Amino acid sequence: MNTVKISGKITNPNNDFVYFQNETKADTFYLNEDNEFAAEFKLNEASYYVFADGNESSKMFLTPGDDLQMSLDTKEFDETIKYEGQGAVNCNYMAEKYLFEEQNNIQHLDYELYKLDKTDFLNKVDSLLELKTRLISKKENHPEISEKLIRLEKIDPLYGWALNLNSYKQYHAYMNKVKMEDVDGDFSEQLDKLELENETYLGIYNYNEYIRRYSWKTSKKDSSYIDHPLHYRIWVLLGIDENFKNDKIRNHLFYISTKEVLEHDGVNYFEGVHKVFDSLCKDDALKTSLNELYKEYESMKAGNPSPIFTGEDINGNRISLGDLKGKYVYVDVWATWCGPCKGEIPHLAKLEEEYHDRNIAFVSLSVDTDKDAWAKMVQDKEMKGHQVFADNNWQNPFVAGYKIKGVPTFVLIDPQGNIVDANAPRPSGAIKDLLEKQQGL
Repeated sequence: MNTVKISGKITNPNNDFVYFQNETKADTFYLNEDNEFAAEFKLNEASYYVFADGNESSKMFLTPGDDLQMSLDTKEFDETIKYEGQGAVNCNYMAEKYLFEEQNNIQHLDYELYKLDKTDFLNKVDSLLELKTRLISKKENHPEISEKLIRLEKIDPLYGWALNLNSYKQYHAYMNKVKMEDVDGDFSEQLDKLELENETYLGIYNYNEYIRRYSWKTSKKDSSYIDHPLHYRIWVLLGIDENFKNDKIRNHLFYISTKEVLEHDGVNYFEGVHKVFDSLCKDDALKTSLNELYKEYESMKAGNPSPIFTGEDINGNRISLGDLKGKYVYVDVWATWCGPCKGEIPHLAKLEEEYHDRNIAFVSLSVDTDKDAWAKMVQDKEMKGHQVFADNNWQNPFVAGYKIKGVPTFVLIDPQGNIVDANAPRPSGAIKDLLEKQQGL
């Protein structure tokens, strides 16, 4: 039976809908008046999924035929998420794993560790690898747990460990303010033992990411693409073509690498990357999936009318994008709980100061659900520009229209209300280069 059924009840929901997403699709389901939902979707093979409610999410492992009942309170999301029914053992393990990693502060590598010398760094990441595989080792004899899940969960931390080793040279140089060429970051003795081409590992995030970076690193960097703004994305595709023979792995990597361009770089320069993808990928289903996704994003091309935001400013007044017509508008979609968003605040303040007498308005559009927390941060950080609490949070027409799934996201709009760049540079990046190219600014 190639379907999955999931029913659930959410206490203190962040949104009026939830979604379940894997690498190729997302299915959305709305809550009823009792904050309950009923989901059913097709699934051909066991795989990882993400369940999300607003800015909160949790990873699941689903198999065809699963029939699950879930419950949670978003005020203590990771601590309260629970599953019952067919497939519950796999999903409860995933919930337990993420809570374990959060409590032990091992979800992400502490960047301070990159300051260590090579030997100490290797010892540290080795110990973290052992810690991350400990939990699945305790579960592997459970009669109901998926054998595929056990295999994947043992492999994922290994390739995460490899990614850390691959990043050492760059981050050690950055953290210690030394030149990269002076850093001993050669871990080939450890990395050469890893298996690169194994199609049973597809769907493992760290495996996918490791071999994509390997493809970039070993690509011949065809100079004929150097003038394309996204030439480095094309080089990843060419590196995959050069390094991998297995058709399933090749097609999968071509797909996720090109899909990432749409989701992170936007549509303005997508056609050049898409052309290379189309010549390399031999999987018609993946080509169709990407073409359908591209159609959804085409409305975000430069020159098209921008979706409209609506909301309430810090003084309680209603405001929308239409109120700012006649000016360029630089929109920062952010949230108080987002670390990178808060990191951009001083850079945005400096940018606003530099352009205060120019024909541009600065809007900070919050997708927070806690209005009091938003107002307090705006006041505490003395944030300038138009501070807007978005109607309907993530379902605000502006946020939904631009398919924003992560913050911060920056958008530049022209005085006629048309899109200049749906994925504009951050204030800490090359935004001034883009601004200075605009006429009448």
